[in-house]
Formats: sequence, C-alpha cells, structure tokens
Amino acid sequence: MLVLNIVLFGLLVFCLAFSIYWGLLNRQKYRAYIKMANELDRVMGDAVALVQDNQMLNDSFKKNHAPAIATVEDLYKPPEGYNGDVDLESSEMLSTILTVIIHKYGAAKLSLEDFYRVPENEYISVYVDSKSKKLILSADHNLTDKDPLNMISFTNSDDSTFH
Repeated sequence: MLVLNIVLFGLLVFCLAFSIYWGLLNRQKYRAYIKMANELDRVMGDAVALVQDNQMLNDSFKKNHAPAIATVEDLYKPPEGYNGDVDLESSEMLSTILTVIIHKYGAAKLSLEDFYRVPENEYISVYVDSKSKKLILSADHNLTDKDPLNMISFTNSDDSTFH
C-alpha cells in the first residue's frame, strides 16, 4: 500500500507540474492575443477614420463635379434651356458639330485635294465619353477597346457619305 501511495503521489506531482506548465503557456498566449486584439482595434479605428475621410472627399468631389452619365438615354437629354429635339443623325446636328469645331479651333481650310486624300473606306467614329460627357470624333475605330467603361460608341462602318 505504501508503494501505491508513493506512485500516486508521484503521479499527482507530475500532473500538478504539467497543469502549471500548461497554465503558464496559456497565459502567455492570452497576453499575446490581448496585445493582438488591441493592435487590431487600433488598426480598425484608423481604417474607419480613413474610410470616413474618403467618403467626405468623395461627397465634396461629387458636389463640385458633374455626375457621370448613368444610361445611354442620359446622352440624349438636352441641357436646360434647350427647346429643340436632340437627334445625333440629323443634318442639323452635323452642322452644329462643325460649328462647334470651327468655333473652338478657328478656320479650317479644305481643298478638293484634301477630299481626294481620304480613302474610300475611311470614316469618322463618334464616341461619347460618359465620364466627361464629351463627344469624341476620331479616326481610331477602336477607342471603346481602350476604355470600354467610359466610351459609348455610335460608330457605323457602313457609311454612305460622299468622299
């Protein structure tokens, strides 16, 4: 019986030492987790402050800039004060576009030779940049490939215009 008591006492001391060791290990992990949680709280606070600052910047940017075009129908909405119809395919619109170009860039002198230099299959592509709300006339027929999110194409390669 004495031998059994000594063996059980030894087992008890071993279990007690193991429990104290395991407890100390868990306490160290707990301290590391608390430290990590405090650091994450600080980082999350900084991230929330950054998001709020960006939201304020975004709101002030939206107030100072015209909104982007949401749909293609928005392109056909005339500006306030305009009473006429907006038809991009009308001869009046072509005349208006040429008037705006000449007004912006000055006189354009075209000779008959200039018309002969244009190849028979060449045409001008018409795009609308939905971000800046600008009409783009370009000989590059692949502008939508470069910026597909902002460019809306009104290009038709089947052009029957006289060259």
